Amino acid sequence: MADTDKVLEKVRKLLKMGNDERGNEQERETALRQAFALLAKHNLDIAEVGSTEAQEKREEQRATMSVYPWARGIAHAIAELFFCNYFFARGGGKSATHSFVGQTSNAITARDMAEYVIASVFKELRARYGSDTSPEARNFAMGVEAMVLRRCRSLRSEAEKAAEGESTGRSLVLASLYKTEETENHGWIQQNVGALVVQADRTKRAGGAAYADGKAHGAAINLSRQVGAANKGALRLK
Repeated sequence: MADTDKVLEKVRKLLKMGNDERGNEQERETALRQAFALLAKHNLDIAEVGSTEAQEKREEQRATMSVYPWARGIAHAIAELFFCNYFFARGGGKSATHSFVGQTSNAITARDMAEYVIASVFKELRARYGSDTSPEARNFAMGVEAMVLRRCRSLRSEAEKAAEGESTGRSLVLASLYKTEETENHGWIQQNVGALVVQADRTKRAGGAAYADGKAHGAAINLSRQVGAANKGALRLK
């Protein structure tokens, strides 16, 4: 099994390359694809070894980002793709602390990717609408969220199929790994954070041209090619 420190460093370098807007688009996409492939292989190796001693430390990685529901939805979808559990705590104004819980390399990857995608959406909103709060901007962002969620689920399915092609039963191992990591992450949260408040999604429905444009933009984000009101401080699960 690959040394976890080396794997983590490699994943960080690939993400940095993939998120560098100065780089060639094809090279960026290749770097992001390799980052997810490396991470998936690393987790699969751990599952096949079956030794808890060989696993990385489980921890929480945090990022201060927008509290908007669409941003939370994107963060949640990416967290699940990278074997992590997600929750957030409201901060002041329009910000929130987004938390990604999982093995170290997974949590860092999910955090970095979520920051990249959410920042790219804000950049697009301001370029298109000059605002991130107008009805059109909100519909656009919700369109991106819907597409990112769909594609994250598709990537998980593709990863399982790819694993199945490598050797008999590997897709079942990877599917089992997702479930195992979710359970372990939940246990870590219960022990280190406490019970989380789960709130029903009260997001208004979106539609129209801006929503369709948002889905189109979400389909073009690099992610696909690699791989409520609440009281201040309350922890929430999307």
